[in-house]
Amino acid sequence: METADIHSNNFYTKFSFEVLTGNEIDNVYNHCESSFPSLWQLGKNELSIAINGANYARMIVNGNKAIAYLLADYESDNCHIERIAVSQDYQNQGVASSLIHQLIIDMEAKGISKFSVNTNKNNSAAVSFYKKMNFSIYGQIYPVYHRFLHIHEKFK
Repeated sequence: METADIHSNNFYTKFSFEVLTGNEIDNVYNHCESSFPSLWQLGKNELSIAINGANYARMIVNGNKAIAYLLADYESDNCHIERIAVSQDYQNQGVASSLIHQLIIDMEAKGISKFSVNTNKNNSAAVSFYKKMNFSIYGQIYPVYHRFLHIHEKFK
């Protein structure tokens, strides 16, 4: 478990990054999955399959409560973010940015420097977030943008 300072409610709080396993399905489902529009929400079974299928699964917890999670798959020099969710109570407070930053640190240690994510082009909040995180549009498969991030010096 690692701890990190995350900007929350105008002050910095220590939360912990933890490996996300299927044992945490209720915690993650109850606190984070509702952050997705209903079309993109997974049921508990589908979320469990996604967690167990990802070769990188991390969550941020506050006490015993999951407040965010990230699922990704990586191989060779590429890492693809499959799913990222932040509890509605913690959105717009730097939590998702912290997850991405930790992912970059963890992947860089494995020699991985290319990152991608698929985002619905009509999800303006997600598009703005990934732009803020220095992802750029690589291509478009309607209605989803495919984005790549190459590690920049500011992350090192």
